Amino acid sequence: MALPSETGAPGIDDVQSVLEVRSVNPVPVPSDSIDGFAGAYRRRPEACLDPVVRAGIPSLVLLSPEDAERGAKRLRDDLESGEWDARFGFLRELP
Repeated sequence: MALPSETGAPGIDDVQSVLEVRSVNPVPVPSDSIDGFAGAYRRRPEACLDPVVRAGIPSLVLLSPEDAERGAKRLRDDLESGEWDARFGFLRELP
């Protein structure tokens, strides 16, 4: 959460100061999206072990190589042990 893409992301007020915003609507990210949205992989976290997939997720690209590899190892370990599904398995069921 300390990445510049997270801490520096413009809020609605910032956007409204430049554009005439009349409404704000959520845009659902389909779980089978291949556009690299991190949230699109909620039903298939295994994909995030693929370096090509990780290279398409901006928030992961901003990590140092060491942090990225440490995160991938933790995800791999959690998937293999079943810990990820025990904690976050409900995400696989979200539309």
